[in-house]
Amino acid sequence: MRRWEILRYLARRHELTFLYFAPPDTTAIPDALRQICARVERVSLPHAEQISAHASWQMLQHGVAEMRHAIEISAPALFDLVLVDSLYMSLYRAFLPPQTVLLEQNIESQICKQIAQHNTVAAAQTRLDFTWRMVEQYENRAWAQFALRVVVSEHDKRAVTRRCARGKTIVVENGVDLDAYPRLPRSRARAALFAGALDYFPNADAAQFLVREILPRLTRDITVYIAGSHPPPEIQALSNSPRVRVIADPSDMSSVAAQNAVAIVPLRIGSGTRLKILEAWAWGIPIVTTTRGCEGLDARDEHHVLIRDEPQAFADALARLLDDDALAQRLSANGRALVEQRYTWKNILPKFEDALARFVEDKKYVVQSFD
Repeated sequence: MRRWEILRYLARRHELTFLYFAPPDTTAIPDALRQICARVERVSLPHAEQISAHASWQMLQHGVAEMRHAIEISAPALFDLVLVDSLYMSLYRAFLPPQTVLLEQNIESQICKQIAQHNTVAAAQTRLDFTWRMVEQYENRAWAQFALRVVVSEHDKRAVTRRCARGKTIVVENGVDLDAYPRLPRSRARAALFAGALDYFPNADAAQFLVREILPRLTRDITVYIAGSHPPPEIQALSNSPRVRVIADPSDMSSVAAQNAVAIVPLRIGSGTRLKILEAWAWGIPIVTTTRGCEGLDARDEHHVLIRDEPQAFADALARLLDDDALAQRLSANGRALVEQRYTWKNILPKFEDALARFVEDKKYVVQSFD
């Protein structure tokens, strides 16, 4: 969603060429991309290398030859600016001109480290510890190759700056389009929503933590909706619980959200900032979250959200929000106001465009060597 909003905004005044990976069985280029980009090229991602970044660091090797060829025939030196989206695309830095910017939505080594910390399988611990340390080393080398890096929060900026003194790191926060997220009428249903891409490990872990550790501590009647794209079998199986409904690939998340009185974000693993928090604020749905869930956002406990990390405390906060209408309305109003004041793409992206323009204009800064 962040990538789409950036593309859509920049396309208003700039000519875009967009290169992207897609699974081998994907042949069509989405019409929406064709409408906003001067050129779109899809690069096939080999089946054998479609593996989770958190399962193996081999993902960094995926599709090197194919993407390198697509880059080379695009003549990147002729572009005013190149945006490289995510650490996993940074291995193409050597084929790109000096005026190249790295966009980091997460700090991947932090996610890998948190996965290792929450691992309960002894046989996997050595591999997981090795993986996050290797990812961290790769980040240190990769970040130094970019004169400008973009992260989504001050929290992430401090982490990058501490580990990489070369170049510059700026913050471009996540946001929402308020026209696409109108405030919803308050639901009176005893229902709570957890939303997200369900094939993404931190979200899958949060869903399982919710059902196995938090729900058993709730004595009240409640239905939990777990809604999102591509739920794997182990997430679909959570619907075996009488209090859980798994909604796969909903066509309209707002209609699902409208059925819920509370949004829940029980994340134990994550980096960057969570769009699901911003969306719930925009809809006016009160939120219970972990500290990790609202990390990087200007969220104050008992004012914008309820922040609880332990399963029993989380369950108690959820029950409290369902019972205390005044608290729910206060959190709803404060969350919506915060989004309107700070977290809209309309406010965020013009500043991002200005920062990119300054970067391109500063020729001495752009062309400095990053060996």
